[in-house]
Order: sequence, then C-alpha cells, then structure tokens
Amino acid sequence: MRPAAPNVAWSVGSGGAGCRMSDVGDVRPCGVHKGAPEKVLIAVLLRERTSVSKGWIAQRLAMGYTGAVSRLTGMFHRDSGNTKRLRDLEEMLKLET
Repeated sequence: MRPAAPNVAWSVGSGGAGCRMSDVGDVRPCGVHKGAPEKVLIAVLLRERTSVSKGWIAQRLAMGYTGAVSRLTGMFHRDSGNTKRLRDLEEMLKLET
C-alpha cells in the first residue's frame, strides 16, 4: 500500500513570488497556471508514489477539476522525454522505489 500524502497546502509566498508549503488547510493558488509543468510533475509523482486521489491533487495544487489532473498526467506520460524529468525529481527528493 502506498503511503498517504501529508496534510499540506500550497500558498502564495511574500510578494507572490512563489509557492511555499504550509500545514494549514487553507488552499490558495500559487500564481501559476493550472497546467504548469511544475504542478504536472508533482501531480505525476504524487499519483505514482502515494494513495491520494486526483481530487486531492487538483485541490492542493490548484489544478482545477480531477479531469484536468487525469488529462495532464496522461499527456506527461505520453512524452518519453518526461521520464528523465520524473527520475531526476525522484533522485532530488531521494525517494525509494
């Protein structure tokens, strides 16, 4: 069984210059569009490594509806060049396989 993701939310940092994680349940968009490559990469990683739902991902990453998460992660997997990006992120985060 995959581990559940922690109860975190993304919020706008000071000056709106970026996103930061917080332990609060308040979810605010990060100032980047719903299908931003960074969000898609995180969504793919969450789908592969945790048991969280697409709804949870859509809400926490401000990606819109669950269908958007499915569509964007599917598009990500259809591009073979993204495999390296995903593995690089896993290495950076030192995730176990």
